Amino acid sequence: MNTRPGKGNTQTKVSQRRVAVWAGLLALYCFIYCSVLLAAGRQVNILAFGDWGAESSAEAAVASGMKTYLVEHNLKPDAVLLLGDNFYVPLPGGVEDPRWQTMFEQMYDSNVLAAPFYAVLGNHDYRDDLAQVELDYPKARPESRFKMSGHWYRVDMPTENPLVTMLALDSNADELGRRQWAAETEWLNTELSRPRAPWTICFAHHPLFSDSAHGDDRKLQRDWGPLFRKYRVDFYLAGHDHCLEYLRLPGWPTSFVVSGGGGYDVYPIERDRAKFARSTNGFVRLEFSTDTARVSFVDEQGKTLYRFERDHKGHVNVLPPFDEGAGGV
Repeated sequence: MNTRPGKGNTQTKVSQRRVAVWAGLLALYCFIYCSVLLAAGRQVNILAFGDWGAESSAEAAVASGMKTYLVEHNLKPDAVLLLGDNFYVPLPGGVEDPRWQTMFEQMYDSNVLAAPFYAVLGNHDYRDDLAQVELDYPKARPESRFKMSGHWYRVDMPTENPLVTMLALDSNADELGRRQWAAETEWLNTELSRPRAPWTICFAHHPLFSDSAHGDDRKLQRDWGPLFRKYRVDFYLAGHDHCLEYLRLPGWPTSFVVSGGGGYDVYPIERDRAKFARSTNGFVRLEFSTDTARVSFVDEQGKTLYRFERDHKGHVNVLPPFDEGAGGV
């Protein structure tokens, strides 16, 4: 019996192989194309403010302005960064103190601000044992939006294939002591040397540079500054000075943002280095895509005062709208 394949069978198998090859190439193309579209469409939105826990009309105004801004922009942020001085008032009831409800849980409307609030400690948080209470609260109330897993910690957003790496830091060197300060600085060096997302934010309470009342912090410039330069940290966010500022300084790859207008009396602007500086309460929005980051400074009424965008190389463009006289780069 002749068992050799016929000419028709051979042609059929060749055709099947061709179909399989083309199907595989088409699938690969679709995968790459969809991945590119997904990457291009990825976005992370973050709000940031500090010096807020004053139990004041200014804190309530900023919270209201934030809600107004989010509703008008149809925005649901992925995270909120609390830049220290979270409580200027004591919490005698510890994690059960009713001020947790009135000053945080109820103050910031969970219908529009459902995101986690990642907090760091300010100098006022080291009074009246507040620091330990703030560290204990997320453990006692894991369902709360208030998050602080330690004096320093890392968050990648989103968790899978992150777009932004956020490093939360404790800038209170004197309160930490020499050993803990050295340990934190070593941790910072380690985290910055590890694989990171396309964008990196470091945030703490004290600014490295500020044109307002407290001014520059030489110790932070000396201890953290070389790491920011070496690893090209994109943003450093801080509070402490009760105002809104954006500083871009020669020789630094980092954009320095001060957002300390969360709810206490505002401080004057005393120098003129900043690309933007305003003595007002308010907050900052950071919008990250794969290739660009946009930063908006917003006052307590939800009005945008100034906007800029930058790329990974640090090239900056000022964006409308911003008030006349707000300044430019």
